[in-house]
Amino acid sequence: MSNDNTESISAKLRRWADTRKHSFPFEAALCEFEIEETSGWNDLRELFLRIADEVDAEKREITERYARQSWMNPADAIAKLATGEIEWPELKQTIDRYYLPRPLFEDGEPAQFGDMFVRDFGRDAKIDSLSYTKGNSDYVNVNGYERHDFAHRLKRPNPQVLDADGVQIEVGDVLYRTTDDMKAVVAKLEKGYFVDDEGAGFNPSYFTHREPDTQERINRDAMKGEYEYWGCTGSECHNCPALVDGMKPSQRYGILWCGCATRLDLLRRQRELDGRDA
Repeated sequence: MSNDNTESISAKLRRWADTRKHSFPFEAALCEFEIEETSGWNDLRELFLRIADEVDAEKREITERYARQSWMNPADAIAKLATGEIEWPELKQTIDRYYLPRPLFEDGEPAQFGDMFVRDFGRDAKIDSLSYTKGNSDYVNVNGYERHDFAHRLKRPNPQVLDADGVQIEVGDVLYRTTDDMKAVVAKLEKGYFVDDEGAGFNPSYFTHREPDTQERINRDAMKGEYEYWGCTGSECHNCPALVDGMKPSQRYGILWCGCATRLDLLRRQRELDGRDA
């Protein structure tokens, strides 16, 4: 086993293959598995064996975990149902959760109705139906339109993480800390925080997508029309993409017209810059 027992082997393989993280994935894998590099085929054989060991260990861990969580086996459940010790809804819930074939998420959790997952083409969807087909190759259909074999792991959507202005943060975004203008590139999203490209975790409420103001930027923005200023060309007012402190410009400044909001926002930015430089 490699040093990190919490990361799945599929996640490790994807990380090693990520060109942004590793230029030489083979060497990275050998290093993490603590395999001494000898520049021969034995390195590759040893790596394959270690990966197979991790896959087997993950399968055993998942089986044992859900065996422990299953509070009754099928024979006991049927006997208790016959004697009235349990009600049918309880038995149905147990069968649904632990005994019906269903795909697993990347963390090993079985998919449940109502769970959100990422579809094959990248959009998020809710699981409404699962159908199982047994044959030469067993597979499951998710929502009737995505067919997967049981080796395929479903991916959960990234958790929604918002910056100080209420804007959703995405992987790859450039953020600026409001206290000292520190710049961070988002590499990973977790529930309630984000991780930058150097591996450090941060509270998103102290960061914004807005680049720190300069006098040159304010002067340049003062020459723009309201649509260009707010980046809302082609958008209806009720779908305004601009946010100031988590609110639409008209809401933030308590006025009806965004042209007035533009002038008020420029004045606010100028005051903040003057106060910061004082």
